[in-house]
Amino acid sequence: MGSHDLSLAGHLARRLTEVTQHGIDMDVVTATDLRCRDMPQLMTDVDPDHYDMVFLSVGVQDALDFTAPEDVSNAVERILRMFTRAPGRPLPVFLIGVPPVSRVLRGEPALHRHADRRAELVNDRLRTLCESMQDVTFAPFAPDAEPVVARHRSSQTYRRWADLVIDGVVPALPALRHSAQLHVDEQGRQAALAALHIMDTPSNEYFDTVTRTAHRFFGTLGAAISFIDHDRQWFKSMSGVNIVEFPRSDTVCNHTINTFDGFILEDATLDPRFADSYFVVNAKLRFYAGVPIRDPHGYMVGALCIFDDKPRTFTPADMVYLRDLARLVEEQLLLAAQPRHA
Repeated sequence: MGSHDLSLAGHLARRLTEVTQHGIDMDVVTATDLRCRDMPQLMTDVDPDHYDMVFLSVGVQDALDFTAPEDVSNAVERILRMFTRAPGRPLPVFLIGVPPVSRVLRGEPALHRHADRRAELVNDRLRTLCESMQDVTFAPFAPDAEPVVARHRSSQTYRRWADLVIDGVVPALPALRHSAQLHVDEQGRQAALAALHIMDTPSNEYFDTVTRTAHRFFGTLGAAISFIDHDRQWFKSMSGVNIVEFPRSDTVCNHTINTFDGFILEDATLDPRFADSYFVVNAKLRFYAGVPIRDPHGYMVGALCIFDDKPRTFTPADMVYLRDLARLVEEQLLLAAQPRHA
């Protein structure tokens, strides 16, 4: 049994994969005895542009401390403001309600009953706060009390808790399903690409290693890292085939950079958008899977993709691995953008 089986985060990732039909790569930021007022410091190194959605679970320790509900609400609002992004690039945030303390912690019953009442008051304030903010959803979380049968909770308990949370956020998830299209700030995206100074540069062994890894792991005809300019797709690295650039209007990766989490064609001949395209008719493209590559500020400047001349299936786990490889490319772009000191 993996550690993800004994945590709420691990089961949330699994349930999100089931609901959205996309692979989920989840980072967890936590600390012992965490209070709302401490969270901004904990989140200092978290870059919102690296994520498609955020879950916040707060308030249990504050309820035990009998912190004033308005103080908790003010602290949570400061945290939520940290995840505000530019118009057209929304970041959905799901705030998990404070559970009844007596149902999630073991200890003094009388103290926990008072903490439960404080949790109810805090949740009232947090629910009102979420309703006043765009792209923020309050997810009630009130699990049933369970008998103590072991020192640690079981995987089944965390699964039930994850079901409760996800059931509360499903109505806000449609935009994340099936590679939802973004409203792209094309002018900002082009400026971000220009600032990278990467177009028409020589080959790079780091990028070549990423494409070779993708090519070999998935066993496809080829893999590529490309960047999308005004009117062309330029290939920084390729494995399996050799193409330098292509008109942007004809490329599948142009669709990938307009998605949150990637774009998949298991059989391109069945998609009317591509059935008559050059890549399908002349290059015999059948399968494609790509994920956007973001610059250090979150703009989707290019794509990492794999492709084949035969139809293939592509699982959520496959998408997670492809996204992990794209993250390596993004980390290299971030490293290159940092100022160098003599």
